[in-house]
Amino acid sequence: MIDSPLFDIPIIFIVFNRPETTKKVFCEIAKIKPKQLFIIADGPRAETESIKCNEVRAITNFIDWECELKTNFSESNLGCKRRLISGLNWAFEQCEQAIILEDDCLPEQSFFPFCKEMLDMYKNDERVMMISGDKIHRDLESKEYSYYFSCYNHIWGWATWKRVWNLYDERMKELPSIIHTDFLPKLLQSNNAANYWRSLFEKVNNNKMDTWDCQLQYLCWIYNGLTIIPGNNLVSNIGLSHTDATHPGERDHLYEISIYPVTFPLRHPLIVERNLDADLCEAKIFLRFTLKDYIKRYLQYFGIDSKIVKWIQNKLKNYFS
Repeated sequence: MIDSPLFDIPIIFIVFNRPETTKKVFCEIAKIKPKQLFIIADGPRAETESIKCNEVRAITNFIDWECELKTNFSESNLGCKRRLISGLNWAFEQCEQAIILEDDCLPEQSFFPFCKEMLDMYKNDERVMMISGDKIHRDLESKEYSYYFSCYNHIWGWATWKRVWNLYDERMKELPSIIHTDFLPKLLQSNNAANYWRSLFEKVNNNKMDTWDCQLQYLCWIYNGLTIIPGNNLVSNIGLSHTDATHPGERDHLYEISIYPVTFPLRHPLIVERNLDADLCEAKIFLRFTLKDYIKRYLQYFGIDSKIVKWIQNKLKNYFS
């Protein structure tokens, strides 16, 4: 029996304290046998968390193929923002391109060759800044092409180049000069969407959110960059409802969306341009659930019975449809 060839795109695997989800994602990575594997781990928040963190890190013992393994394990807890940024800085100092998976992002196997083909095809096209594996809406389907271009980036399984990560600006230095202009409304074609993202950016800038991905979205927008979104959802988040998740239960409407393989050979769009219809559809999804979540938290704050909260949420189900 001849072993399958090693996968020649570096994989960055970001882990923390969830052995169960980590093992599931690692099993999918192991199937493609990457030549180069970077593992980034945060440190425990308390002594009692050390056992789980050590169990997660021991996943390296199961590498049974020829692999250049590089690890970046923090002894102290850096938190989501500092750990992800410092880890990706470390990894992209050593590679020109990579596929990035977190410990709760379960990929379908075609995700890997899909990313590889996209990384190769668009490596010198500065308009394209990311490749995403997850597609959150199913309302808009294209049978003509295998993927489309979006202004939104998704980070539940993604890929990019060093040329993009080198532009990453944690502090979003230009934000004050554009935040209250018409930049976001024009870009997003929606005042509601602009207000939603304006609020997120300001929270991040005021250190009210410990996150790194809003800055990545900001980066793509100020450079007028595009993200490749597959026609089928290729990665499922299996960790949002997990008790050890950084944000447990958050956006559980996106939790464990079904995954389907992409068909090869890929059918490429004829021109590189944003699919505005798809982006407007995606904005509706986020705004709809943002409103529902906000009302739910508001009512629960005042002790409203959970059955009433659920009834109100059901009434709002198609509010933005």
